[in-house]
Amino acid sequence: MRVEYVLVLRGVELPSDSCRSVLLALSIGDQRRQKALDAGSHLLSCATCAELSEPLLARKRVLVGLLPAGVTAWLADMTPPRPSLRAVSQLAAAATVIGVVVAAILVGRPTSEPEPAPNPARPSPAPMLVIGAGEPVVATAALLAAARADRPVTGRDAAVVAVPADEGFWVANGNGRLWVRLVGSGESDFVVRPGQRLDFRAEAVRHGQGFARQVGVLGRAAARELDQQGLHLRVPVESLTRS
Repeated sequence: MRVEYVLVLRGVELPSDSCRSVLLALSIGDQRRQKALDAGSHLLSCATCAELSEPLLARKRVLVGLLPAGVTAWLADMTPPRPSLRAVSQLAAAATVIGVVVAAILVGRPTSEPEPAPNPARPSPAPMLVIGAGEPVVATAALLAAARADRPVTGRDAAVVAVPADEGFWVANGNGRLWVRLVGSGESDFVVRPGQRLDFRAEAVRHGQGFARQVGVLGRAAARELDQQGLHLRVPVESLTRS
């Protein structure tokens, strides 16, 4: 149908019966048929088919302008009685290149760029653990997790409940209490007394049975409570301040 359309559009009458067969082979891109018909030699000797091959080599008439300038004129002017093998090869190569370029333009379609993958949600930072007046109770499980992860614990307006030993004291944690062990080198002029409100930075540390005796907690009930808690807060002396 493409061959008939081009013939009617241009008002051309084919000079020989073989012309239609060659043009059909060019139109459908049948290379085996083109070889059998010796299409290259035919185009070199037939100016009419050489001119008509231009729109037929393109898949759509709107792409006729893609053919290299001067190809048609070159084909029409070269009419030797016996074309050389080199000239036929050049013609076939040019037709192949033109067909590949046109086919790539017709078949290829711009693909839409993939949407960027959403950034993976960053895990929310663990909430700060704060011991102090007006703060919610910090559960033992949360303190144990902080001890495993080396997460800091903050004392903010923490109330001193009792000071039963030289190495530490109890601070309120809701209705309960936690043991604070002071660490640091040298003597400190800071004296901790019951009823004080303190600010400090600390780390949660796990301990085993017998810890209460090591830090000087001698009362049976208090020693049992501290050993059973299994953890305490270690606070550098230099971080301890009054609220």
